[in-house]
Amino acid sequence: MQGSTIAAIATPPGAGGIAVVRLSGAESYTVAARVFHPANPAKKVEEAKGYTALFGHFQARGRTLDEGVALFFRAPRSYTGEDVVELSCHGGQVIAQTLIEAC
Repeated sequence: MQGSTIAAIATPPGAGGIAVVRLSGAESYTVAARVFHPANPAKKVEEAKGYTALFGHFQARGRTLDEGVALFFRAPRSYTGEDVVELSCHGGQVIAQTLIEAC
């Protein structure tokens, strides 16, 4: 799997206020741009600097799923040493699982 971009739910299953979907790998920003759209149309996911956050909407299958925050970490200064994007949406499994499928 070396060199692959992966997506996984990073929060435990069950009831909670937020759920986090973590993308890690070279294509993290590209994948995130397909499912996350910043509220400010002047902001672009692909251009986000490391250690920044954007508020926006998550989309899948042509519809808006939820609103939330995307956190950006650039390689090599991330938990995995790769580019990482963390998508924080409302809690529960449905939205997080739909985001995984969209990724």
